[in-house]
Amino acid sequence: MGSGLEAVLKLCHRAPEFVKAYDHPSAYRTRNMLDRHREPFDHYLDSCQYFHGHLMSGEYSCRSWALLHNFQPYCPRANSAPAYTSPAQRVRLSRQLAA
Repeated sequence: MGSGLEAVLKLCHRAPEFVKAYDHPSAYRTRNMLDRHREPFDHYLDSCQYFHGHLMSGEYSCRSWALLHNFQPYCPRANSAPAYTSPAQRVRLSRQLAA
């Protein structure tokens, strides 16, 4: 049996695991939403050579990056750019509307 056929059969045997996802129709099917935030953070950690010094300096560094990332403007070519300038502004506006 070829390795391609073995891979297909292995995938077919795992079909019941994949069907579970359809019990949650509003759930995301990919990791794209996570990767949009994880990849720049990974790049940041790589460029600053990960953590040096004390544990708290590493934590402060990660928290400061996250704050700056939240206030980073959207791409001006995005469809949502005229309505919002950043994810943090979207949260602020939604809270104002709810109040």
